[in-house]
Amino acid sequence: LRMSAIPIEGYRSQVIELALERFSKLMLALLVLLGAIYCFFSFCVGRPLKKIIAYFKCKTDACHKHVFEPLDIRSRDEIGILSESYNSLGQRLQDLYDTLEAKVRERTCQLQQLNVSLQEKVSECQQAEEKAIVLAHEATSANRAKDEFLANMSHELRTPMNAIMGFSQVLSEEVTKEEHLTYLMTINQNSRNLLNLINDILDYTKIETGKLSAAV
Repeated sequence: LRMSAIPIEGYRSQVIELALERFSKLMLALLVLLGAIYCFFSFCVGRPLKKIIAYFKCKTDACHKHVFEPLDIRSRDEIGILSESYNSLGQRLQDLYDTLEAKVRERTCQLQQLNVSLQEKVSECQQAEEKAIVLAHEATSANRAKDEFLANMSHELRTPMNAIMGFSQVLSEEVTKEEHLTYLMTINQNSRNLLNLINDILDYTKIETGKLSAAV
């Protein structure tokens, strides 16, 4: 068995140089690939995304506007499908908003008309209430005046009636003729009846004023 010695110092340096050369080419190819991927992504995905972001930012800053403006992105990829879906949804929302705004305007007009009608009714009720208060005050004053008149008249009538009854009673004791005595008794009886009627008028006025106490 023979053994031969091979110097490896020269081969080692060649292997290292070859590996470094291939590694450099691999890294260069990888950088080129990454650059191509970045350019493709930036052109196909980044630009539409930036456009969408700018669109939403513009809509956010102009939130007082209620007019839908569709996205202008025309592509057949996922971003294009997303843009079409957003445009369709936005148009639906715009239609719903327009319908709702029209209904709100209609309801507002109806409420304004009802408010005007209600104010007119309230004004009429206030006028009717004021008129009712005046009429109630007049009726109370008239009723009080009537009660005072009846009470005064009954008292004024009672005094002469008592005098008539008293003098008829005195005369009946002194008269001797039967015919004259009958006349005096008739005067006395009618006077008593008239006095009872006057007392009934007094009782009526007391009932209306709540001053009559029922006899037990």
